[in-house]
Amino acid sequence: MTTSTIDITYVCLPLSSNDGRSIYDKRLTEALNELGIRVNTLELAHPCRRFIPIWGKKWQKMQVEYVKKTSQKSKFTIVSHELLADFSRTLKPDLFIIHNLFSHFSFKSRPDIQLFYRCGSSHLFNSVAASSQRLLFLSERERAIASETWPDLPIYASPPGIPQKENLPLNYNATSIKTLGSNDWLPKRASKLSRSDHKYLKNAKLEVISDNFGNPSPAIIEDKFLSGFKLKLMEHLYNGDTIASFSDLSSEIDWINPHYSRFKHVNSINEAISFFNKTEASIGATNEDRITKSRLDLTSRFAWKEVARNIASKLDH
Repeated sequence: MTTSTIDITYVCLPLSSNDGRSIYDKRLTEALNELGIRVNTLELAHPCRRFIPIWGKKWQKMQVEYVKKTSQKSKFTIVSHELLADFSRTLKPDLFIIHNLFSHFSFKSRPDIQLFYRCGSSHLFNSVAASSQRLLFLSERERAIASETWPDLPIYASPPGIPQKENLPLNYNATSIKTLGSNDWLPKRASKLSRSDHKYLKNAKLEVISDNFGNPSPAIIEDKFLSGFKLKLMEHLYNGDTIASFSDLSSEIDWINPHYSRFKHVNSINEAISFFNKTEASIGATNEDRITKSRLDLTSRFAWKEVARNIASKLDH
């Protein structure tokens, strides 16, 4: 089956926000269209509940029936995001994209936030698994967990894509430190660097910036929880940054780019600064060649069009 013979109804939350979920859906549907796949995108507004369980809100029957009727015009149906779990029972989608497996959401330093997102989620994900033809995860850790939980279901993992950027600088900038991502989500706000952390960075003569792409430089993934890192991790890897992360993403990096040596799981800002200083001292004349080769390799496998092609190929298997 060629991509030009595919047409898809893609059910998602609104694309108008700037969070990771919205960016993922926008870029994936654009890439599917670029492959010649006809994509009918259905955006559905869903106000998030502010109390436990956050998964308790149900969609109106009229909304569900409208999506069902519309999806019948396409050969395949994709539902993207766990807040749309209600639609899996009605649509029995060919593919359900789970952005975060909240039944295994881990935030060890904030058990209250961990409970907030886990509460009631196991039932939700079991329902999605029971009524979907396939599951896709954006994390290898979550795919492995899901494969053990639902061994008879086709389950895949594919990271978000990377934007293809031309003529990015290659020379290392040791005086800037990147912190990417929005703070709209509670776990992210709870993970932000403190005033004292910023003071340590200032004393180390590191200027905090939020430039996604530019010179390779030190970078901190502030998240202290295992979710929400996917887009920023791909951008840091593509850019060739030296990455210090407050959550252990070693297994994810081994999956995406097993030869990437400039990553360290840290527990404090001082540990991160020490890692940056050690890495800077080891940078040699071959650094720019290494970054060039790494970018070419990542682009060949994880440009958005390649991610879309990979996902489309799963629909008929």
